[in-house]
Amino acid sequence: MVNHSIKVHLCVLHRQTNENAQNNIKTKSEPFKITLHKLEGIHPRLESIKGIKNIIKIFRPNHILLEFDPASKLVNDVIYYAKKINLNINISCIVLENRRKRYLKDSFTALVKGNIKLFIGNILCEYFNRNAIKHISYLFPISRESCDVYSKLNFDNNRIQQVPLGIDEKLFVSRSDNFKCKIRTKLKLNSFTIAYFGRLVPEKGIKYLIQALSILKFYDWQLLIDSFDTYKSNFSKEIKELIISNGLDKKIVFFDANHEKMPDYYSAVDLLVLPSVETPFFKEQYGRVLVEAMLTKTMVIGSNTGAIPEILNSKYLIFESGCSNSLAEKIKDIRMLNEKSKEEIINQNYLRAFNFLTSKNQAKEIFNILKNN
Repeated sequence: MVNHSIKVHLCVLHRQTNENAQNNIKTKSEPFKITLHKLEGIHPRLESIKGIKNIIKIFRPNHILLEFDPASKLVNDVIYYAKKINLNINISCIVLENRRKRYLKDSFTALVKGNIKLFIGNILCEYFNRNAIKHISYLFPISRESCDVYSKLNFDNNRIQQVPLGIDEKLFVSRSDNFKCKIRTKLKLNSFTIAYFGRLVPEKGIKYLIQALSILKFYDWQLLIDSFDTYKSNFSKEIKELIISNGLDKKIVFFDANHEKMPDYYSAVDLLVLPSVETPFFKEQYGRVLVEAMLTKTMVIGSNTGAIPEILNSKYLIFESGCSNSLAEKIKDIRMLNEKSKEEIINQNYLRAFNFLTSKNQAKEIFNILKNN
């Protein structure tokens, strides 16, 4: 943005205490102003921040870009204050939602069931969405599914422009072979190493990965996974018991790492797996770990749900969601690949991620659209 002589003010919204936010979020290393603002509200769609009016009034932007759903109080607050100050501001949103929304239908269903809170919530979302339709300049969905969702919510298709989520191509880079060896030695990885990097929640499908690995129990492999201490819950206990009951505990390697160290761990593994499953309340919106792994030249596979097939863009790298047998077969297929075939797939994935799915590409695409508005 500096190269284009654009003045940028980045408002970082957070739900931490102000003290923790100051400690965890860097605000001095970028060539533009960054300010922290605490989100407050009883529900994500009803959250807002104090001082929105003053931020808009003082900075007087030509464009406001929000990474927030338009059917939310925050986006509608921005619309309201921009109009009140009487500024001609283009307001756009980066959006992730990829599940069909029917706010009016869901509100009546909730009313029939006597769920007054859900009824009111859906009515508010319908109001927020209708207001946003009138005032939003552009929506930037991150997947084709997301484009379809907002088209069916009556946003003008000409204002729906798909862009990648954007992964930091400067952080996620491949490590040298010597460095990989050091990390593998440090982690005591001496077999074909499979990785799951993500939250330990049912919808991410980790249960099916453990079940698939139990089918491959007598093969030579190890699983690298985030420490369970990071995600203490009843579900993490269930997964731990599943690992022990299948006699896999000696094949599991746990680790702790912050975001900046993740490229080291991607480079240390032979295969990253994203086994997400769809539920009534969840559908994989993107699968950023796949792109991060692709940029570090790590082999990846994923389930056939949500945006995962679009990100991978290869039927060969896809397995059936919620099917441990399908996943086990796919792991065997990848494990049996010769080095030349494996290298070809990894390089194709890397080029796709680097050329289309990075933060630089996201910024460039959004800039090119907004500069003509």
